[in-house]
Amino acid sequence: MNSSPKTISDAVDFRQLHAAYKEAEDAIHVLGIDENGVDVPAINELRYAGRHILNGLVAESDAEREDQFLRAKRHCQRALYDAYDGAIYYRLRWFQEFEHDYRLVSVSKVVPEFVPIKAKVTAAKKFLDDARTQHTARDSYYEEARGVYDALKSDLALLDAARGELNKEIENYNRDIENAERSRMEAERARVEVETARTMALRNWQTTAIIGVITIVIGVVALVLASS
Repeated sequence: MNSSPKTISDAVDFRQLHAAYKEAEDAIHVLGIDENGVDVPAINELRYAGRHILNGLVAESDAEREDQFLRAKRHCQRALYDAYDGAIYYRLRWFQEFEHDYRLVSVSKVVPEFVPIKAKVTAAKKFLDDARTQHTARDSYYEEARGVYDALKSDLALLDAARGELNKEIENYNRDIENAERSRMEAERARVEVETARTMALRNWQTTAIIGVITIVIGVVALVLASS
């Protein structure tokens, strides 16, 4: 007795494929909005997944169909990888710009957690570098990357909330610099005035001395002429 032919659902677990696609699509949507942009590599991976799904639907054999759907699932996983990779990179770049913005003041004075946050940022950068060079398994990477991203998002939100107070520190710093420069200029002006007064006094003394000497010489000459 011949067994009945396989259907598409016999060869492929559509629930797994649907779950993988939806998870990647949702992540791209949320991260895209959160980072004020669109992660093009991740979207391209979903495009490729869609293409393989269509190829699988028109495949002529169960083996080809299963291969196409497996490829689609892998592209969904790659889309998740790219989405979180891009989002973590964005956060690291945000932190770099934040440090540059407030390089002249002590951030720890306003945000006591700054040093631990900086340590987490350093760890996140190492995580990203390792993942890109060591070809970590996609599933394990995704779970860990989501945790890294969520932690960065929370910590950097704290820094962002402190911008108002940090801007005040910048204003105070600039005011101190202006006051110090003003004091320096006033001190320099006073020094110049003292030096000028000293120079003028010396010149006056020299002039008076010369006049005195000339007067004495004239007196002596007059006495000599009178006695001759």
